[in-house]
Amino acid sequence: MSTAYQLTPPMPLYAVIFFVSSMLSIYAVMRYYRHDRRLIVGVFAVMTAAMASWELLNFLIDSVTSEQLKLLGKNLVNGISYPVYAYSVLGFSLIYANHTRWIRVNALVCAAHIICGSVILFVSPEILYTSGGLTVQGPTTIAGASFNQFVTLDRTLRQAFLYLWAHGILVFTISTAVLLRYIVQSRRDVATGQAVSVVVGILAPACASVLLITGTISPAWNPTDLSFSITAVCFGLTVFRYNLFQMVPIGRQQVVRTMSDPMVVVDSNDRVVDSNLTARNLFDVESDWRGIPTQEFFDSPINRFTGSQETIEVDTELIIQQDGQRRHFDLERTLLRDQVQGKTTGQIIVFRDVTELIETRQQIKRRELRLKKLLDTMSALIQTGSYKKVAKIGVEAASEVLDARISMFYKYDLKSNTLQPVAASGNQDALSDESLVLNPSESVIWEAFRSKQIQVCDDILTELSHLNDGGSIQSEAILPLGESYLMHIGLSESSIGSEDMSLVRVFAANLEAALKRADREQELTRQNERLDEFAGIVSHDLRTPLNHAMHHTNLITEAQASDDVESVQQSLDQIESIVDGILRLTRAGETAEVYENCVVKDIIMEVWDAMAIDEAILDCRVEDMTIKAEEIALFRLFENLFRNVNQHTDPPRVVQVGTLPENDKQIGDNSYTGFFIEDNGDGISETAMGRIFEHGFTTSSDGSGYGLSIVQRIAESHGWRLSVTNGADGGARFEITGVMSHSSA
Repeated sequence: MSTAYQLTPPMPLYAVIFFVSSMLSIYAVMRYYRHDRRLIVGVFAVMTAAMASWELLNFLIDSVTSEQLKLLGKNLVNGISYPVYAYSVLGFSLIYANHTRWIRVNALVCAAHIICGSVILFVSPEILYTSGGLTVQGPTTIAGASFNQFVTLDRTLRQAFLYLWAHGILVFTISTAVLLRYIVQSRRDVATGQAVSVVVGILAPACASVLLITGTISPAWNPTDLSFSITAVCFGLTVFRYNLFQMVPIGRQQVVRTMSDPMVVVDSNDRVVDSNLTARNLFDVESDWRGIPTQEFFDSPINRFTGSQETIEVDTELIIQQDGQRRHFDLERTLLRDQVQGKTTGQIIVFRDVTELIETRQQIKRRELRLKKLLDTMSALIQTGSYKKVAKIGVEAASEVLDARISMFYKYDLKSNTLQPVAASGNQDALSDESLVLNPSESVIWEAFRSKQIQVCDDILTELSHLNDGGSIQSEAILPLGESYLMHIGLSESSIGSEDMSLVRVFAANLEAALKRADREQELTRQNERLDEFAGIVSHDLRTPLNHAMHHTNLITEAQASDDVESVQQSLDQIESIVDGILRLTRAGETAEVYENCVVKDIIMEVWDAMAIDEAILDCRVEDMTIKAEEIALFRLFENLFRNVNQHTDPPRVVQVGTLPENDKQIGDNSYTGFFIEDNGDGISETAMGRIFEHGFTTSSDGSGYGLSIVQRIAESHGWRLSVTNGADGGARFEITGVMSHSSA
């Protein structure tokens, strides 16, 4: 034939199917982008678009008279249109039956099929068919329409086409099986006409391909394409007659009935369409519930939240009695609307059980209050310097922090080998009750005290049983606090959870730390009293005979000088130096009461000039640093640090004093800074580093071992931090930080 284009009998049918499937696809696309972005709408658009492309290609294949173009068109259908259509049918079936977890896998397999199939067909165009050239047919008349002669592609199906056909049969069989299984299981929830239309529409191309393979219909007429007319009609009925997009089940039965929260579906006439067992148990509904009015399904107080369907979606919190318990629910009411017609078609009512959430919030609130009280208790404990005050604060805080009903605080008495009550919650007169004194025994209290391990008992011990008036105590906790203290707490809960146990441990740890601090402060007070007493002895009882001895030694020296007298005089001078050091040490520990604005450089220069260290150079780089300190104490600090350099560093000596700007910080209204003193000596050995501030420790034969102890006492009395290390050049380096600067009020 001479013409390049022709008209064949199937072409009008192709055009009609193309038009119908294109309109369905365009409708689905517009619906998807306008308001209905559900997955099933998108997949339906792809499925009908694939069918439209299939028919368009067949129309073009029939219209051309070139063997190569016809073969190319057939390969495009088999390489692209077929896999897109087949896998979109499978995807549609999966979504319809609520198996959406397989959609991603289905899409990936489809993409792989298209890529691999296209490459194979490009490399071997006749892998599916053997072309026998063009066959002339016609002229013919069909339904009153006359067609001139036209050519068709004479094809012989090859083995590869049979594999492709088997693949199609498998895909469509799986799709049909998925649909039929779902329809059988959900027959009460699926519209019969819709289900039949979907199944017939999907099965039609599969049945046509069977007719093609069995030779019932010639490949020239391509029965698969003709079957698309049935598919197009079925899909049209499914969408417009049976409201596919308004009534898609998508596993509604599974969604409603497997929800843990009560759920009820109501139609536009306020009648119950569906509900799950949880909802029916909540409202004690009989078996014949389907179709009854909501007024009969719900309790009367709830109907006012569910009756009207003309209001917007609402969320309401409800309290419902169930089995004698108060249950909290968030009522989530969502109206169902027909987006096309704009009218309400029903509503979904979900009762979200938030009882645990409400109780958790209440627990969190109680826990926050208890933590706040714990912080307040910690703040109070920090300012406490007596174990009796710690005990009193502890028993008072236990009721609010641990919800304790009774609290007893004990102190171990070594002399009597008993636990003596120190403080008690409520009636303090109970402390005089001899029965509360705990003698050694095998009880849980003594076991906890000996093992130093917290003990929790889900019962009441005999020690508290006579105090349990009204039975408010359900359990108890025994908290050993260090070596000498113990707290016994009666709790209202029958058992202690992990979170409460953590709170108990934190509470006990803070009490123990406060007791240790109180004991240390009391011990320091006793030490200071003994030290003051000792200083008095040194200052008065020892100073008088020492002065007397030194006076007579000087007289002997003036009368007759000798080496023995000079040796005695040196020993007396050394004793005097030790006495002066002890007195300085006792005075260094006194807390400064009045701070002055001290110019650091002026004090450094005053100390340096007064000491007149031989062969020594001072490199002072503190500029105009001014700090808050007791001037005399600051003078002593530098005096002892410079004396340390003189005693432990060989000439020529270089002393550097500088600032520590990296330690400058602002805390509230106060500014803090720091400074260092570094020498050029041999530094401090590792063994000496840990003992450098001990009283009496020295590495020099001329040292008394009190100088650096005095420095530490002065720093502590001002609230400063003193540290020691070796400098970059190997010498000893002392750093003092946390020093309040003059800019602070």
